[in-house]
Amino acid sequence: MAKLSVSGKFIKEVSQNIPGTKFAIIELIKNSYEARSSSVRIYISPEKITIQDNGKGMNLEEIDTLLTVSDSNKIFGQEIGGVLISGEKGLGFFSVFKFGNKVKVDTVKDSKGYSFELDMEEISSQKSLYNLDIPVKKIDDTKIHSGTTITITEIYKETFDIFKQTLDKDDELMRLINVIDSPEIKVEIKKSWDETNTESKDITRLDEAKIASALFDSKLMKNKNGNKFFKLLRNGNEYKFEIDEKFNEFFDNENIKVNIDISVYNLKGLSKKHLPDIYYDSVNDRVVPLIYINKCLFDNYTLYNSEINSFKRNKQVFRQQVGKISLILTSPDLISFNSDRTKMTESVNSILFQEFLNYFSSNMQIFLRNILDKELEKKPKIYNRTCFINQTPDLKNDNYKIKYITHNEEKKDKVTTDSTGTWEIVYSNNDKVILDVLERPDPIIKQKISEFLVGNEYRFDDLFIFEDCESTRKIKPLEFTVTPEDCRSMNSKLKTITFNRPCSNIFFEISIEDKISSKKINGKYKGVSQFPISNRTSKVGIEDVMVHPLMQIDQNVKEDIYIFKNQLNDIYKDRKKYEYILISSLRTFVELVVNDIVEKLGEKQDKYLEKNFKIISASKNIKDRFINKIQNEREKAGVLEIYNQAFSQGRYDGTISYLNLTTHGAGRIISLKQIEIDFPIINLLYTYLCFLNL
Repeated sequence: MAKLSVSGKFIKEVSQNIPGTKFAIIELIKNSYEARSSSVRIYISPEKITIQDNGKGMNLEEIDTLLTVSDSNKIFGQEIGGVLISGEKGLGFFSVFKFGNKVKVDTVKDSKGYSFELDMEEISSQKSLYNLDIPVKKIDDTKIHSGTTITITEIYKETFDIFKQTLDKDDELMRLINVIDSPEIKVEIKKSWDETNTESKDITRLDEAKIASALFDSKLMKNKNGNKFFKLLRNGNEYKFEIDEKFNEFFDNENIKVNIDISVYNLKGLSKKHLPDIYYDSVNDRVVPLIYINKCLFDNYTLYNSEINSFKRNKQVFRQQVGKISLILTSPDLISFNSDRTKMTESVNSILFQEFLNYFSSNMQIFLRNILDKELEKKPKIYNRTCFINQTPDLKNDNYKIKYITHNEEKKDKVTTDSTGTWEIVYSNNDKVILDVLERPDPIIKQKISEFLVGNEYRFDDLFIFEDCESTRKIKPLEFTVTPEDCRSMNSKLKTITFNRPCSNIFFEISIEDKISSKKINGKYKGVSQFPISNRTSKVGIEDVMVHPLMQIDQNVKEDIYIFKNQLNDIYKDRKKYEYILISSLRTFVELVVNDIVEKLGEKQDKYLEKNFKIISASKNIKDRFINKIQNEREKAGVLEIYNQAFSQGRYDGTISYLNLTTHGAGRIISLKQIEIDFPIINLLYTYLCFLNL
């Protein structure tokens, strides 16, 4: 008989506190490994889970130890029979109750076999466990080989469903199969619902995608002066890089050893899934190196950060890294872990180890980028260039001499460009120029604008684009004819043209000669000239425009008023600099507009601006002959609203008085801010004049 004992906790509490199904199965595999098994076979079905190993088995004394919670003869970091111990809490066996209610254990050691069974419902129903007898039976069949078989039945459905989700992920399954980093043990997992082969993928296709290998061994890689280094292997070359002094001191501890073997890939044209499943993190869709502590997988994918340089320069980030990082601790309490051994608890050693992994990842990638950049500098370059027939080609390549020349794959003594074809020029540094000799294209005439404003002066280059066969401006004009002649005036010497009246059909006949190729081309083009058209009322508030019509209307006023208006707007654009010039000029502009309105109305003109303003503001004139005759009802409503607002605010009659202050009877000039409120009235007058000129 054996006694089931507890050391401070109930068995059920222990099993319930097992962090997860993956952790539970790892604990059982570790137990088999630490029993020096060379083979662990796990058979999984919804009804039964079996873990079978060929380890050293257990005798009665070891069975007693096994059934004592939190009691263990193992010391973390201890090496027993060549096996490094990574567990010490005596909880590993009780992981079985994470999966099911009943457990049967068959074990053979030194040709002596024993068997016992546990029932969680029976155990948890006992008030006292100290005197609970667990019957241990002898196995009489002495032919049974040594080892232990654990059979779990009465499987918990909910727990099994979670475990099944883990097993159905290829990456998770492969990590369970390779949970022990040792060639001396083989783990097989058979699922009753799936016969998929769990062997690793063949990665021969990835040979060309491999960039480099990064290696570090804290015990072996050190210089004559004792400083440790890591290595990069690339294209048969070996590059060594010394590590920081503080990490040298960390690795001087004889009970700490780190070994890193990482391959860096560039998977362009391939997928992450071309890499072995064991390195694929399906949750975050990335590949990661694996971390082993005392040869047991450390189930943490954040400890090593391959993207640590992403905040610096993306060029120094190599995301596709796979391989192994092995941490060996041969003394307890050097580094401690949380309950499910997925995180290190904070300590001086754990912080240093994390800092070293960050240091290694960052510097390895920076040094690798430097190596690749230097290789690229030395790599022969290929330059693709073009030239036209009879054009001198650009064959410069620093000071390197030409090694040989081929034309259409035939060797030549020199490059000639009297016909089309492809030339290949190879230089002494093996750089190559691929030169394509092309037929010269025709020169180009392209019309830029086809609508012209009466009174504006245009350069020929404003109207058309002229380009030679090399897209430059080496063009000789042969003919530039514009008809009808009475609608325009031209200055052939200055190459300018001004349209003096509206015309709906303007015809251009142009002939040019390419000075490079001597090719000539002719072209015929059309255009139209018209008076300046105002903006719509809804758009007149654009910045830097002061004087404008309040409606869409032909601005066919006298030329001096139109030019004056444009110049006022130009000054207004730089109003901070020319404020007083603008204000004093505005009074003259208004007087010219008012006088022209009086003239158009057929009224007798007075010598005073205020009296002329009253004439044009009479209701019979401004309303009957202007506002009421606007045909577009929306425009009429807008103009009338401005007119009514000016009267209701008392600004209409005062506008002229304010403007008079700028030139008559005052010792100062009013500010632009004071007169800006009158801009709508000034624009109303300008629109009034434009309307009368229709």
